[in-house]
Amino acid sequence: MSKLVAAWLFPILSVAQLTPNSVTVSASRNTTPRPDVARFYITISAPTAASIEDVVAVAAGAGVTAANFSGVSYYQNGATQPVNWSFSTTVPLADLKARIGALTALQNNLAKEKSFALSFSVDGTESSPAAQSCALPDLIADARAQAAKLASAAGMSVGGVLAISGAVTGSAATSSCSITVRFGLGGF
Repeated sequence: MSKLVAAWLFPILSVAQLTPNSVTVSASRNTTPRPDVARFYITISAPTAASIEDVVAVAAGAGVTAANFSGVSYYQNGATQPVNWSFSTTVPLADLKARIGALTALQNNLAKEKSFALSFSVDGTESSPAAQSCALPDLIADARAQAAKLASAAGMSVGGVLAISGAVTGSAATSSCSITVRFGLGGF
């Protein structure tokens, strides 16, 4: 009797272990992100006794924080402010005018006090990481369209997504996104 039950269950078990028909396709897109931030370089000249906390406190109204600190340099030739504290930060383009206004106002106030001095420059625009991302739904749609062509040629239809892998690579100027998707196939 047990051989009869085993013989009867064998076809069911073997069907359950079959991998469904599938097609694997890759889709990719190259994007050129639009610049959305400007890079500011800010230098605050300070007396030797000033700490980073002192410098940040003086410049806090202009959006300078200790997290923006990029370096310090010292001068020996009798300068009234022998230490230059350097900061670098990005500002959304929508806030560019306001940040320039805040830095200019701070620069003018510090010039009156003469214990600190501020200079700044805007060194072009760049794309923030958010502007460089690829839209996953768009890549999946591209992959589905490719899979549909292959499935149609085989007289089948595209089913659900079985697996996804992908990558985003690039620089501030361009980025490339690719995705590999395995779709299940069904009959027409």
